[in-house]
Amino acid sequence: MSPDKPQRNCIEIIWMADDDRNMMFASLFRDCYRQLLAYVHLLVRNYADAEDVVQQTSMVLWKKFDEYDPDTSFVAWACSVARFEALNFLKQRRRRRARFSEAFQLKLAEAISGVAVAEVNQRTAALEDCVDKLPESQRELLRRCFGGSESVADVARELGRTTHSVYSSLRNIRHKLFECVEQSTAESDK
Repeated sequence: MSPDKPQRNCIEIIWMADDDRNMMFASLFRDCYRQLLAYVHLLVRNYADAEDVVQQTSMVLWKKFDEYDPDTSFVAWACSVARFEALNFLKQRRRRRARFSEAFQLKLAEAISGVAVAEVNQRTAALEDCVDKLPESQRELLRRCFGGSESVADVARELGRTTHSVYSSLRNIRHKLFECVEQSTAESDK
């Protein structure tokens, strides 16, 4: 499963919804999915476990969506719910194999949570700036391949290019973005 897209089964029912509340939730969750997954991954330290925790978190967020204040950050609210879900997951895992005390896990989660959210936000902002610096043709290729419903093969066909050529361009763009984000975050850490 790609970290770029939410697991289909965790919100597929919401995607089919047609009322404003459901559409609002689906949009907010989709927009913060990558940040949420990265945050949970920092807490549980295993990608497959992080996906499971995020799926559970999505269900809790949906059930508690009436409690969400639209004037506040959805990402912050989602991360606070995810933190408790991750702690519950770690607690259950600890029962299966004794590791760290619950107090230590709580302190660790609290220590990581502030740094993790800030780091994810910093890297997300840097990525947005780096994407803005790309030539328009590269930004358009990214939008078409990752922002819509077109497959890479469809995009290649429409551009008169081979699929391999489009994947090669995407790999080069991804490398440029990685370097730009690393440089940007290194400069802001100074």
